Amino acid sequence: MNSEPPPPKLGYAALRQHRWSAAGAEYFVTINAKRPASGLNELFLLAALQRQRLVLEAEEHWNVRTWVVMPDHIHALFTLGAKAPLSECLR
Repeated sequence: MNSEPPPPKLGYAALRQHRWSAAGAEYFVTINAKRPASGLNELFLLAALQRQRLVLEAEEHWNVRTWVVMPDHIHALFTLGAKAPLSECLR
C-alpha cells in the first residue's frame, strides 16, 4: 500500500477546485477571449460589453470600479453583489 499523497491535479480543473465567492468582496479578474486578437476593441463589441456591464450593475450583481478592454482580454476590478456568486456573474 502506497502511503504517499496523490500528485496535485494540474490544469484548469485544479484552478477551479476550492473556489468560493463572497458578496461585498473585491475581485480583480482577467477574462481571455477564446481566440487571440479576437477584436474585443471593435466599437460594436465595446458597446455590447458596456451594455452588459451596466445591466449587471443595475441588477446589483456587481459594482465595477474600473475595467480595461484589450483586443483579446478584459481586466476588471469590481465588488461582488449579493445576487449571484462570482462564477455566474462572469458567465
